[in-house]
Amino acid sequence: MKEIIVSRVSEGIFNYQGWPTITRDEHGTLYVACSGHRLAHVCPFGKDLLYISHDEGETWSSPVIVNDTALDDRDAGILSMGDGKFLLTYFCHPRDFYIKDRKRLANTFGDHRQSLIEGMLCCLEGMDEDRNTYGSFVRLSSDGCRKWSEAIRVPISSPHGPT
Repeated sequence: MKEIIVSRVSEGIFNYQGWPTITRDEHGTLYVACSGHRLAHVCPFGKDLLYISHDEGETWSSPVIVNDTALDDRDAGILSMGDGKFLLTYFCHPRDFYIKDRKRLANTFGDHRQSLIEGMLCCLEGMDEDRNTYGSFVRLSSDGCRKWSEAIRVPISSPHGPT
């Protein structure tokens, strides 16, 4: 397979995407999972995204948001298990990870994004404990990534995808 760009977000402030993994199903369809809609590598806004290509990576779908919890959903990994079944891995830092790192985050984003970070940190501080569902998780799909199971907490992390 040749090297290609799946997605390039050059406008807006949530333009950081990273840590992609790729899998191919039994029909040759390609699936890329990544962490996106971020300000930077470490920020509290991440979502897990999925892109799909039916033509060997020549063209890709728009991103589908697979995880968008109140926390930073990061490092999505994907594996085709055959027969339309998929396993997606990801993890979330606890809310205090960012609250305790407030000073470094403020120094990282010295521009207009700093007030956005501060607003998010205030939201995290006031977040109900039942929404602070952090850790390592998997989700399953049995219909070609159209629907996903509820998150299943697992005891170990697979930060860049299952093998």
